[in-house]
Amino acid sequence: MNVLAWITGIVLIAGFGMAGAGKLMGQQMMKDTAKRFGFKDSQFQMLGGAEVAGAAGILVGLFSDGRDLELLGLLAAVGLILVGLGAVFFHRKFGDEPKDFAPALMLAVAAVLYIVFIGAR
Repeated sequence: MNVLAWITGIVLIAGFGMAGAGKLMGQQMMKDTAKRFGFKDSQFQMLGGAEVAGAAGILVGLFSDGRDLELLGLLAAVGLILVGLGAVFFHRKFGDEPKDFAPALMLAVAAVLYIVFIGAR
């Protein structure tokens, strides 16, 4: 795996891992956003669990070093793209400014780049 895949993987692990952990721990900002978007607390916690699971999948994929588990990282990245784009959709739907959804969009782009970089051996 090349260095660019490692860099984007680490960005994904940190970004989605922290966002997911915030949702799972019930940080007030996350709870306020969930309420504004019409999510129940349990739904937002499931979303946080998906983000943490995606970050874990990327981590496993990074350390698989070309073995079969690299596919797990690829699939995790696809899932994180969907999560990131879903976040952008909801932020736009509720009239948020670009600064509010930029992190989700950038993480979705990083997930796309991760897929590109793991394929470029």
